[in-house]
Amino acid sequence: AAGGNVTAAGVNFSSANYGTAWSITSGSNDIAFDNDGGIFALFGLSTTSVLGFAVEVRLVATGDITRCYTVLNGLVANNGPGDYQATTLHEIGHNLGLAHTSVGMINSTSPSAGIAAQTYSNRPTMYWASGGSNGRGWILRPDDETSLASKYPDASFAGATATIRGRVFRGTNNAPVNGATVRAVSTASTNFQVSGLSGEDGQQNGGYSIRGLAPG
Repeated sequence: AAGGNVTAAGVNFSSANYGTAWSITSGSNDIAFDNDGGIFALFGLSTTSVLGFAVEVRLVATGDITRCYTVLNGLVANNGPGDYQATTLHEIGHNLGLAHTSVGMINSTSPSAGIAAQTYSNRPTMYWASGGSNGRGWILRPDDETSLASKYPDASFAGATATIRGRVFRGTNNAPVNGATVRAVSTASTNFQVSGLSGEDGQQNGGYSIRGLAPG
């Protein structure tokens, strides 16, 4: 929605009324600015390093998201650098059902020994840590775009894109592994990376699917 279409709530959120002040209307997406960090402290979160968090409410039967809540840490904004445009977009990503991505994360102390590294400015919006105002996290990257398109595909998505599927097994006993991150890295540029998660979408046999790739 455009900024002019966003309705400001006449509610002063605080650690005292955090549990009761939210909207209970289906389809709502409330965003609160925690000016003094009190809500973050209430949940045992760092008031100096955690920039925001989001919670979505789902129907048990279908998994559909019915409403969302987002809290931004104003204490960090008031007393130090923080990329709040990227943080807000990141938390909205959680509201839409996206998890943190491993794209941009190195799995070794030596980048050359890890999964192909991305430059910091090309890390996805859903990367777990903020890059500050220079991190450019407000720009959606291929991993963000394909994750969203996979969850909310239009009619042409399946026919116009390619999918990589596979399974992850434990090397010692061939048992399926759920929760493992798998990445597709472009041979043309290591800055084009798309991730998948084994066991996602009910694939409890270690299966994963990386969707939204260019055919070929």
